[in-house]
Amino acid sequence: MNKLVKDLHGFIKSYQRLSENLVLKRKNQVLEQSILLYDIYIKENESSVKELRRTKHDFKNYIIYLKKLLGEQKYDELETCFEKIILEEPFQNLHIANTNNLVIDALVNYKYTLAINNKIDFIIKLDVPTSVPFDSTDLCVILGNALDNAIEANIRVKSGERFIKLRMKLDLSNLIISVENSFDGKIRKNKQGKILTLKEDIENHGIGIDSICKAAEKYHGYVTTECENNIFKLKIVLYS
Repeated sequence: MNKLVKDLHGFIKSYQRLSENLVLKRKNQVLEQSILLYDIYIKENESSVKELRRTKHDFKNYIIYLKKLLGEQKYDELETCFEKIILEEPFQNLHIANTNNLVIDALVNYKYTLAINNKIDFIIKLDVPTSVPFDSTDLCVILGNALDNAIEANIRVKSGERFIKLRMKLDLSNLIISVENSFDGKIRKNKQGKILTLKEDIENHGIGIDSICKAAEKYHGYVTTECENNIFKLKIVLYS
């Protein structure tokens, strides 16, 4: 009996250590993402300033050239130049997300850059105010993991068919996040229907959805996934 109690006590201690390690690992992940977030924010602001300066300089040169064409009454060339300016949209290289919410803008703009570099069409519709009633680190975990998963899934799809659609809306203080992305149709689940990573390093991958669910639970929210016609759909709802 004493041996059984001793073994049980040892098992409980081992379980506690394992639980503490998992909690610590998740806390470290959140901390790392938070540090990355603020680093991205600083770089995004620096990039914005440089882009605005470049645009101002270019636009000044456009005006000088337009004035010259007008003075020489070269109206056909003037019209062509105007059309070129309209199509080029001098400010199009500025960030795609401009909600003025630090977390949302920094993460979405950063992931947008990664998506474009991987030839992924990135479409967004953000209907959120500057301030939302949710913790910044939780938003960081949710958005970061959701978009990372979407980008990784797209990389396995042939070029020309890659896309990500991100929608966010604050409805009566409740946040609705929807992410749709193309994937190669390959998906692995366990007996409980939980989605598993396709990567060999299972220990360090495949915890993205788990992290999203854990963050959503804090707000009594929920997470749903759906796969159809090589399109993966992720929906997250957070209640304030």
